[in-house]
Amino acid sequence: MGMVRATRRARGPRRAVVRACMATLPAALVLAALAAPASAQRTAPANVPRTAGTVVACDFSGWSVDRGTFGLPVRYEPNADSAVLARLPAPRVIGVDEVAVLVRVTGYSNGWFRVGSAFFPAEADEGYSRQSATWFRGEGWVPADRIKATLASDTLRAAPRGNARVVASLTGTRGGFPLTPDSVAVKRLVSCQGQWVQAETEFGTGWVSRVCGRQLEQC
Repeated sequence: MGMVRATRRARGPRRAVVRACMATLPAALVLAALAAPASAQRTAPANVPRTAGTVVACDFSGWSVDRGTFGLPVRYEPNADSAVLARLPAPRVIGVDEVAVLVRVTGYSNGWFRVGSAFFPAEADEGYSRQSATWFRGEGWVPADRIKATLASDTLRAAPRGNARVVASLTGTRGGFPLTPDSVAVKRLVSCQGQWVQAETEFGTGWVSRVCGRQLEQC
């Protein structure tokens, strides 16, 4: 019994040392650690950038094409192992149509789009009256190929500038029917730069100066 008591008493100095070390930490650092969200604590300290790679600023709207049971994960950093901040739900069925969550894309890095907000647009309400509640707001990342948009410019170009080589014209006729940008099949979105978006389409891969996030109405 005497040995057990001695062992228990020996813990006291260790605790005192820990308290003394904590006391030497700046108060702001301790408060920041306590206030930080759990997801941030799991990934990186507050003073470490979310991504070490280059982030290209972008500005366009598109929608989620993820139909997973658990929803499309919005992650803290642009990698599949990063903490999940939110999950975007599957599309809503509106009569014979579907309407997916609309996202605002604000950046691109290494195959991932940075999103600033996500919500069901007014199209998702049968009355077409108002935007639904926001599902996500802040800064998070989703795989670029999980976002889709309709093309809204007449020309597919080889680079994100107006004088770049033309890959394909997106107007005219096709099989006796009018060809318009919003009728072009988009296989996936690849990357973005400003309002320019790189897309893989039925006419090849190239850049368009504008895309549209409307799903049921014409752009």
